[in-house]
Amino acid sequence: MRKLAMLIVAVLILFTAGCGNKEMEKENITLKDEISQLRSELAGLEAEIENLKNAPDNLYKEAKQLFSENKLDEAEKVFSKIIKEYPTAAIKSNAEEGLALISNTRNEIKQQEKNGYDEVVAKAKIQKSAAESKNILQDYLNNNSNSSYKNEIEALIKEYEQKRLKEIEEANKPPIEAVRAWVTFNSIGNPEARVRVKNISKKTIDAFTMDIHCYDNFNRPVNHYLRDDNIFGAISQNYKLAPGEVKGDSYYWTLYGHDNTTNIEVNLKEAHFTDNTTWHR
Repeated sequence: MRKLAMLIVAVLILFTAGCGNKEMEKENITLKDEISQLRSELAGLEAEIENLKNAPDNLYKEAKQLFSENKLDEAEKVFSKIIKEYPTAAIKSNAEEGLALISNTRNEIKQQEKNGYDEVVAKAKIQKSAAESKNILQDYLNNNSNSSYKNEIEALIKEYEQKRLKEIEEANKPPIEAVRAWVTFNSIGNPEARVRVKNISKKTIDAFTMDIHCYDNFNRPVNHYLRDDNIFGAISQNYKLAPGEVKGDSYYWTLYGHDNTTNIEVNLKEAHFTDNTTWHR
């Protein structure tokens, strides 16, 4: 400012002196150019000073915008910059409140995420099958790939997959075990198949069917006289068999058409449970 004033005074002196020579005119032009440049620099400095005055407010507006866009990390950096670089600015307290709000927001997000995790885990537990439980967890993970509980969900999915495979194995396993199978004969010499069975499932059985393969003492198949096979189809639906229970000693099937039978082998075909479900081989 002082330099500019001195230049202006010098110009006035030159003009009042009435110098008309070319040297003075050139100097006047030079001085005018310098004055113009100084004015431009002065305007720039004034604008810079104004920007410096408004910098904290502008940064605060930027931080608020970032927060509204849920860019918490970026907003946190700007709020922290205000506090560090402008410790005496009036807006500092607002920046501190902004940091506190970001912290609270993060805590709320964490709590919401935990609630979502707890809910999906609880939902998976009450499903009827491990396959359904696994699918629920997998859907949650697909929709929340950045979840903080990703590792926990993946571990649970592996557990339910193992349970699913075990359920398939159990479902394919015959629910009835033939403890003993033997042949007796009635009063007229007809062979009777007797099978002692045990329920090895976890549900009560109220009916089952099985194939009884008939053999003679030479272990040769005893085919039915009307068919070319040695299989007698048997069905039991006269009693219930609770889990772990053994029955069958007092029940038999007369092997009509397989008169020479002395030995038998049995294969379970179907089992019906009291919950109205059925197992098939």
